[in-house]
Amino acid sequence: MFPRAITLGRVRGIPVRVDPTLLVIGLLVAWSFTGQFGADNRSLGAAIVMAVTATILFFVSILAHELGHALEARHRDMEVHGITLFLFGGVTEMRAHASRARDDFVIAAVGPWSSVVVAAVFGLIATGLGEIDGAAAAAGAEVAGLLGWLNLVLAIFNLVPGAPLDGGRVLRAILWGLLGDRRRASRWAARAGQGVGVLVMGLGILAVVTDVGDFVGAIWLVLIGSFIFNGAQAELRSEDIRGALENRTAADLVRVPVPHVDAGRPLSFVELDLDAAHTDIALVIDDGVPTGLIRAEDVHAVEPFDREIRTADDVRQTLEDLPRVQFETPLEEILELVQDHPAVVVLGPDGAVRSLATARLLAGALRSRSPAPPPPPPPARTS
Repeated sequence: MFPRAITLGRVRGIPVRVDPTLLVIGLLVAWSFTGQFGADNRSLGAAIVMAVTATILFFVSILAHELGHALEARHRDMEVHGITLFLFGGVTEMRAHASRARDDFVIAAVGPWSSVVVAAVFGLIATGLGEIDGAAAAAGAEVAGLLGWLNLVLAIFNLVPGAPLDGGRVLRAILWGLLGDRRRASRWAARAGQGVGVLVMGLGILAVVTDVGDFVGAIWLVLIGSFIFNGAQAELRSEDIRGALENRTAADLVRVPVPHVDAGRPLSFVELDLDAAHTDIALVIDDGVPTGLIRAEDVHAVEPFDREIRTADDVRQTLEDLPRVQFETPLEEILELVQDHPAVVVLGPDGAVRSLATARLLAGALRSRSPAPPPPPPPARTS
């Protein structure tokens, strides 16, 4: 999801990553805090120190929010891939979905609850420091007080009922419990998210047009609204895909032929084979037995003049490290696997390699099973 993200470390075994876009919001937040802290006749140096400290603690607060989601999901036996902090906050990447509406509700709600707890902690710190005399204690109280209010606002905003916000997940869980249909509940929550996104963008545009409020804040509202709207659209598309994959298995993939190339075939010809088949992956065959796979990017990584002498066997990737599925494995489960691996090996009833699964091949399987278009209407009669 975030190919440029840098891993900072692990918390309870969960990878914590930072996307470079976080630097943008970090600079904006620090600049805003500097102006706010410098309004009380403090020196610029003191205001900058307070602003940097507050910015770092703000991001730690967002991490605490996401850790709430991640640890609760793990507690409920869901696989957590990691946490990524980025321009618009943070996201917890999990494998698959909760199997029950109750689990979905708790995992979604624990994030805002964590923010409320963090807000209370900062509030207590601010109150305690406020009882101590001295400039340093006063500065600390101001930073803690601001962070307390920000975390409270973060919790309230995240509870707005529209995906991809936590409130949208809560709404989905409630509707799921009432309707008994997760997919239908997800679509309702995503539609609500589109409405929230349009509303937030509209408020930002209205503020710009009427010149009411801070211009930077208005632009930020437009960006946040756009993010929410696009996230809701992505969830709708995801549900459409899952609906199309429902009740289909890996056996459908065998109907979509995967190109085979001989292990000794020169890479220059392999490139032509892949282009002709309109695919980016092929099985490498040696004496009739699949021994690996080769991708278009592996071929392109070889210098053009070397492609005449190097063969598919030289750059093939082994099949041993790839996940393997049976004919009866649901395509929805395979969709989760191809997000983390270049391909998934499909085994036949005899245990032999029969096909590969990739995102593109999954799309091909859907097209191959789509209903035939209706016949064209008869030509209209003219008098």
